[in-house]
Amino acid sequence: MQRRRRILFWALLLLLARAPEARCGDGFEIDFFLGASKNFNSKLEIAQAGHPTLDFHAEYDSRSFEQPLYYAVRFAWLFETSGLELQLVHHKVHLTNPPPEVANFEVSHGFNLLTLNYVLRALPLDVRFGVGLVAGHTESTVRGLSLSGGGSVFGEYAISGPALIAGAGHPFPLLSRLVMIPEVYLSAARARLPVADGEASLYNVALHVMLGAGVRF
Repeated sequence: MQRRRRILFWALLLLLARAPEARCGDGFEIDFFLGASKNFNSKLEIAQAGHPTLDFHAEYDSRSFEQPLYYAVRFAWLFETSGLELQLVHHKVHLTNPPPEVANFEVSHGFNLLTLNYVLRALPLDVRFGVGLVAGHTESTVRGLSLSGGGSVFGEYAISGPALIAGAGHPFPLLSRLVMIPEVYLSAARARLPVADGEASLYNVALHVMLGAGVRF
């Protein structure tokens, strides 16, 4: 699994390094991506009614190639030198060093990053910055109590906190309306997610590498 991630990462960097100067013109575009992410370790707090708060340095895995797969969808309004994008990244977080009180903690049906991006297209690479929110679906068992979902959106997803992204990519024209898009970027998010009788609070910083296809209208 780690070997596949390294191959994907270096392949996308090679594509970006060889990106041509030509751009697709103005228009509306729909993009779909597959890829992988690397979660960096961070602090995790889990508070449950009637119990001491668990506060520890958490280690995470993304399990990008396991079901449900890591993916991203984007709707873009592109102009000659700039653009606006609405983007959803189905990111995942799996705790790999749980304390004895935690049987499992994962946000696998998505630590979803929903952002509005500004993209600058006047450079050799398309550079984008985005701001938005996390919509998280947590599955956890803490002190023998289990919870799946428990959010306010459709009873499953919790609007959990703010999210930021920054990164770069480049579209490669394939056909008259089809482009291939390699991208690399960083995300940073703060989330408060429900657990049984309580709440988990975490920061997430992750590196993302993606390869996608876009259709221009």
